[in-house]
Amino acid sequence: MRNCDQSLDKWHSSCCFILVLALVVLTITISHASQVSSYSYTNIQESSSADTSQINKLNKLAFDIRLESPQKALKYASDALVAAKKINYQNGMAEAYRITGIANTYQSHNEIAVKNYYQALVAFKKANNLIGEAHIYNNIGNLYSEININRSFSYYSRALNLALKLKSKTLQATVYGNMGNVYDKKNKFKLALINYQKSFLLFKETNNSTGIVQAQQNIGAAYLKLLKYKEAEIYLLQTIREAKTHLLNNTIAHTYFSLASLYTKTKRFKEAAGCLKQGYSYSEKVSNAELVRDYKLTYYQLEYAKGNYKEALKYLADIYHQDSVYNTQNLSEKINLLEIQYFQKGKIDNKELIIAKQKYNQTFYWWLITIFIFLFFIAITIGASMYFSIQRKTEREQIKVREKIISLEQQALMAMMNPHFVFNIMNSIQYFINTNERELANEVLTGFAKLIRTNLEICSKSYLSLEEEINYLKQYLALEKIRFGDKMDFHFNTPEFIDLDEILIPSMILQPFIENAVWHGIMPSGDKGVINIDVIYNEREINIKIIDNGVGIKNSKRSTDKEHVSRGMTLINDRITLINKINTRPIKINIHQTGEKGTCVSLIIPLNLPFTHKYLPLNQ
Repeated sequence: MRNCDQSLDKWHSSCCFILVLALVVLTITISHASQVSSYSYTNIQESSSADTSQINKLNKLAFDIRLESPQKALKYASDALVAAKKINYQNGMAEAYRITGIANTYQSHNEIAVKNYYQALVAFKKANNLIGEAHIYNNIGNLYSEININRSFSYYSRALNLALKLKSKTLQATVYGNMGNVYDKKNKFKLALINYQKSFLLFKETNNSTGIVQAQQNIGAAYLKLLKYKEAEIYLLQTIREAKTHLLNNTIAHTYFSLASLYTKTKRFKEAAGCLKQGYSYSEKVSNAELVRDYKLTYYQLEYAKGNYKEALKYLADIYHQDSVYNTQNLSEKINLLEIQYFQKGKIDNKELIIAKQKYNQTFYWWLITIFIFLFFIAITIGASMYFSIQRKTEREQIKVREKIISLEQQALMAMMNPHFVFNIMNSIQYFINTNERELANEVLTGFAKLIRTNLEICSKSYLSLEEEINYLKQYLALEKIRFGDKMDFHFNTPEFIDLDEILIPSMILQPFIENAVWHGIMPSGDKGVINIDVIYNEREINIKIIDNGVGIKNSKRSTDKEHVSRGMTLINDRITLINKINTRPIKINIHQTGEKGTCVSLIIPLNLPFTHKYLPLNQ
């Protein structure tokens, strides 16, 4: 019995020893793990105290140089990002991503910028950095400003609310400036100016030299839109001087564009050309593809107006290639998709997700990379081959189209003076002479001579100002009115606020439609005929309506010989079809009967004005 008790005691002692040993091992393990964790954390803290200041300096360097050289900004931000990741410095990572997005935006790499901004937003939220979040909302608002104004304004409002809550005057100034840009797009120029002035005053309070320069540029542009040219010139010249002092190349490029527009509107063409030359060099220096495109478009229009078709075609080819690469609608869809992905990702713990993916993908990761690289090179090879083939074909087609346009324009201009019109004018002159109405005969003959002279003057021009076109039509209709007497009248209705001499349209594009209104609308009617030519204008297009109270196009077609074909109308339709092939925005024609009788011809002509204000979004 005693031996049994001793055995039990030994067994119990052994169990206790094993249990104690296990507890000791477990304690040592936990302690070691704790020490390792503590050591890692301590290392991060010590490293942070030593390295965060260097990361912050790199981010500041990147931000300060963003307007002078976006390429250098990308380099500094990349170095800051690498260093911040090593020590898991969330604020440093977030700011580096944000500045990378800004630099990509200034180079028109908007798809990359979207990813950068949402990476920054995730990091700022992890660091509980509200001011950083507010800056990101402002930056995303700038991306949307070109494709969705309402969505852009929504992001600016979120940024402004946080800026007011946090009492950040610099961010308030930035957002007010960008809200001014939104009002500018909505043609609310007075509201834009108010916001720009708020931005300027706040930047002055914070002594932000870069912000002051950008605010001045926007104020000058707003005065330009309000037709206050003297005030606009003062602000724009001041902007260029100060921007050059601070090496703000991006701002300089945009300001020269606005200044060129001002000088053009005030007929100072030599100074406008100088601004274009300098502005173009700065836009290339900062690698801003969108701004370079706008300058090329301006040069194309100038060379085309001068008749230098070969040079104009070079600029047009460059613009066509650039536009084919960039697709705004696709960008909008990608921004929306990334935004949804971000909010979904915010519901998942990022660290756990990364670990799970690493374990899951460990077995086939390198296979996937190998296959992807192989497919990528095949796609690149095929894509390059197709691209160069299409490019050569497009260039050949462009040259053929240009040659055919010139040929058809000459045919159209020769055919515009309708033989029936000339014949009837001669009959009218003969009638007035035979009835001894010499004054009327002389009036018709003089008007006819002026019309012929005007036709000869403009026959070499592909485009005319709207003022020249209207003057030509008035001469034509005045002759028709002499023959018809009180049975016909006409009116031109144009907005007072537009300069007809600055708007270019294809030459003599309206005359065949007006001639149809006279001969196929009013003449068969028997009643007094009235023709109204109404000009409706907005910044993107001009709508010219030719409205008559004649028999109506449907009634006219029923009574007209089916085999009759208007040579002038056929040439105009061919010409418009060809113009639409080389223009990104087509000319549209709509012809319909207004009631039981009467016809309305509506020509919607896109406006490609030589200059327009190019504002620079404020990314602070």
